[in-house]
Amino acid sequence: MIKITLLSISILFLLSCSFDDKTGIWQDSKNDNKISLKSKNLKREKVFKENEFFEKEVKNNLDINIISEKENFIWENEYFNSQNNFKNFKLKKFDNESFIKEKHNLKLSGKLLINRNVIISNDEKANVIVYSITDKKILMKYNFYKKKFKKYKKKLYLVLDVKNNSVIAADNLGYVYSLNINTKKINWANNFGIPFRSEIKIIKDQIFLSNQDNILYSIDSQTGKKNWQLLTETTNLNSSFKNSIVANNKSLFYLNSGGKLYSINHLNKKINWISSFSESMSDNKFGFFDGQPITLYNEKLILSSFNQIHLIDYLTGKTIWSRSIKNTIKPLVINEQIFLITKNRFLVSLNFNGKVNWSRNINQMIKNDNQVKINNLGQIKNLSFINSNIQTITSKGYVIDFKIKNGDIKNIYGLLKEKIYYNPIYANSKIYVLNKAGKLLIYH
Repeated sequence: MIKITLLSISILFLLSCSFDDKTGIWQDSKNDNKISLKSKNLKREKVFKENEFFEKEVKNNLDINIISEKENFIWENEYFNSQNNFKNFKLKKFDNESFIKEKHNLKLSGKLLINRNVIISNDEKANVIVYSITDKKILMKYNFYKKKFKKYKKKLYLVLDVKNNSVIAADNLGYVYSLNINTKKINWANNFGIPFRSEIKIIKDQIFLSNQDNILYSIDSQTGKKNWQLLTETTNLNSSFKNSIVANNKSLFYLNSGGKLYSINHLNKKINWISSFSESMSDNKFGFFDGQPITLYNEKLILSSFNQIHLIDYLTGKTIWSRSIKNTIKPLVINEQIFLITKNRFLVSLNFNGKVNWSRNINQMIKNDNQVKINNLGQIKNLSFINSNIQTITSKGYVIDFKIKNGDIKNIYGLLKEKIYYNPIYANSKIYVLNKAGKLLIYH
């Protein structure tokens, strides 16, 4: 009788576990049956609102305690870390006269990663390249693909697996593989059949990434085995938006191309909530999501869609506020202050209450400064926090420093004097960037 009672309790426990094979979307490595997405405990919230767009100058002084400047040594993924937010990077104070410029002719075409003095990227032939800056030497040049893939154009997404001293690569052929930097050999490789297109994050030996069909995967970083996969909303149209992922030690937040934001407990595979940020058809004729990568800051998520910016409580999924601002750059978050650049080049500072601290017309400030012609600047590429100032670098290599207090231009100079390919990265008190020819440029 005791054995029967214990067996009954065990069965009830398994049926109620957080793997949740009743609700509809989970697939583990042992069970690949699709299930419908129906669950009473999932929260869905439509948060899009139609308002007039904010685009005006507001001159004011922001009272902010600036976090101390820190020297950085590792850039592990495209947006620096698992939260997609930057620190107050410490760099040498550049000007037009005093700096050193290094050129390394590597012919790279991929986004840059760095671990101390080692650069990791890839070239147009999908070679993963590991390069020693100090020795000015290629430590590894590895091509995963056999002759049968020679005719296919490959696109790689890379992330550093610092714990295992490896590089994780995912591609548009459906492959994921781990490459050991020391041994220069493949640790493991797996093919999932559908092209990947997402950011990649690694948390607690789990690799998180998504394919173009909005299927989210968890893969063991040491073995390459699939832990689980999550079927989210699929779309029939191809979007230019690359699925965005941020995470902390407990929760994963995933924004797909349909504008659905998922909160997942990646320890027990339980969905906490789902919110919708899809655009109205009047603003987006194709009906898919268009926006910037999400940012995780403390217990808040910052999400920037085509014409709105939202602050979201990461525990509940509730939208705290939404502002009608057409943001064009991944937002920068500093001490519960949000900084962004609008379509018409306004630099805007918002606090976590949704209030505009200040808003400055960049074009007008440059015109008043008379140092540089606006048409010579190029496109604004990024927002960073450098030496306690807000900094942006343009596509034609101009650097603009803004005062965090009021948005005034502190300095503008043509430091790079190159047309840059991807957003720069910051490490070892230096700026690392690729030019259009694929050369690695280092400024210090």
